[in-house]
Amino acid sequence: KNIETLLMAFKLVQNEISQAGLIILGEGPLRSSLENITKKLKLSNVCFVGFIQPKDLIKYYACADIFVLPSYIDTWGVVVLEAMSCGLPVVVSDRVGCAKDIVHQNKSGFVVSVENVKELALAISKLLQDTKLCKEMGRYAQKIAMEWNYDFSIQQLNQALKISINENIK
Repeated sequence: KNIETLLMAFKLVQNEISQAGLIILGEGPLRSSLENITKKLKLSNVCFVGFIQPKDLIKYYACADIFVLPSYIDTWGVVVLEAMSCGLPVVVSDRVGCAKDIVHQNKSGFVVSVENVKELALAISKLLQDTKLCKEMGRYAQKIAMEWNYDFSIQQLNQALKISINENIK
């Protein structure tokens, strides 16, 4: 999920916004290494929560101001849609699959280059420092997320199947 880059970016964010906090959800083999990086960078207000049951994710979205997914690779990133449905603006890397579909640059959030620490930090800082922008983007993000319902998904699947069938007939 590229949390190392997020931690380095968060160091830059905290240089500007000392009270900024970061909650990292999930469990994996890199956790102790990431906790060590956090200590080495002398970051404060960073909390590694570990695994969260899907039904409990809503509590974390509710207390967040923004959602960040800086993954090296993520086929689509359903968590981004979940966060947006909770009214959060998002910051995602250009390697997150849903970035092209649901993250409208400067409207519902920001798409940043996967390993660009400064660009990631700038996007996070911009949202944290501009409450009005953050709320506007969150509302826009929620509007987009609400459009991605089952009816829309079925319509898109039908369209893809029709295109596929027509291509195979030719």
